[in-house]
Amino acid sequence: MRGLTELTPNDATLLATMIGTIGTIWGIAFVAFAFLFDRWKDYFAEPSPSAEEPTSPKVFTLFLWVTVLTFASIVLSLDVFVANSHELFVLAWVGFLVSTGTFHWLNISVYLAAKRDLVL
Repeated sequence: MRGLTELTPNDATLLATMIGTIGTIWGIAFVAFAFLFDRWKDYFAEPSPSAEEPTSPKVFTLFLWVTVLTFASIVLSLDVFVANSHELFVLAWVGFLVSTGTFHWLNISVYLAAKRDLVL
C-alpha cells in the first residue's frame, strides 16, 4: 500500500505478542466450546427421562461466538502484519481488545452464575 508507514520493530513485537495471546485465548475458548458441545450432544443423543439437561444454553452460544471472534482477531492481526502498516495497526489493537475483553467478560459471567447456583 502506498502512503502508509511501515511497522516499527516495537510494533511488530507487540503485534506478534498480541497474536500469541489471542491464539491462547482462542485455544481456551475452543476447548470450552468443545466441552459444552459434547455435553449437549450427549443430552440429545439419549432422550431418556433421566438425562440431565446441561445448564445455560446461552453459554454454549457465547463460547461459540468468542471462538469465532478471537479467530477473526488472529486473522486481522496477521493481515496487518503482512501489510506492514503502522496505520492499520489500530485495527489489530481494537480486535485484540474486543476479543480479550469479551473472553474475560464471559469467564467472569460464567463464574458468577456458577457461584450463584452453588449458593442457591
